Amino acid sequence: MQNDCAVLEPLIAGDEKSVRAFLRKLPHDHYVYALAYADLRPFYIGKGVNFRVFEHVLEARRNHRISETNPHKCNKIRKLENQGEQILFCILSSHPTGVEAEREESNLITRFGRACEGGPLTNLAPGRESDLGIHPESKEKHAATLSYDPNNPARDPETHALNEFMASVLEVKSNPLKPRSKYKGRRVEHTTGTTRSKTPKQRSAAALAIAASLNGVRLIEGEILPRCFVYRGIPAILENGVSNDIIGTGIADVQPSDDPADEHFQITGRGANVIVELLGRECLETLSLL
Repeated sequence: MQNDCAVLEPLIAGDEKSVRAFLRKLPHDHYVYALAYADLRPFYIGKGVNFRVFEHVLEARRNHRISETNPHKCNKIRKLENQGEQILFCILSSHPTGVEAEREESNLITRFGRACEGGPLTNLAPGRESDLGIHPESKEKHAATLSYDPNNPARDPETHALNEFMASVLEVKSNPLKPRSKYKGRRVEHTTGTTRSKTPKQRSAAALAIAASLNGVRLIEGEILPRCFVYRGIPAILENGVSNDIIGTGIADVQPSDDPADEHFQITGRGANVIVELLGRECLETLSLL
């Protein structure tokens, strides 16, 4: 897809001290920025005011996984710092209004591309430049689709957040990540491996990728992942169908528990290879999952 340019062309790129000094002299309040490798390849693009560009590294260092809004980005920062690699703070442009900054941010996200699109970015949301000019009614319909709940299709923020997070790895018609609030006792079933699937699915691999990202682990043989997790304060679980597909197609083995919500999955050797085939090595490396 995108990624039609290898590196950024920033107004400034450097350490926190030099970029702070530059921001104090910026002609406008709003700016677009990137977090980048030492060779100026970006791994995150955002917009902000004041010293927003530095807050991501501070969030990653706090390592409060339950409250992290973007685990992909925080995992990348932690991995780079643990390896002793430099993270460049890059200021790309300044703007008199937030709308203009948002438009440029969106253009750059689209240009470089997120991991699920074959690009280098850990951003959760896609470029929104096409959304900025669409009719409000169309926006409302799109939002209702993302947050769909058969009992209340217009308002379901938990499902909306989980859908958006899942889409950062793979777009799916039926999200295998379910809020625990949607389950009532016996609806959470033990994983038996009973499935109609004969071959592993992208959906199953992506569900495990989400669990791995939230737990800061890699998708390699022997890695253990919990079936339940918390994202942005939302207790969630891998739903019954995808859990059975994961086990039934040999991607992982189940570590059983009296309470199915306490089950864990252990990646098999075959499963580790299959996940790479289904999601792509480049995508998984961008998300720090290999």
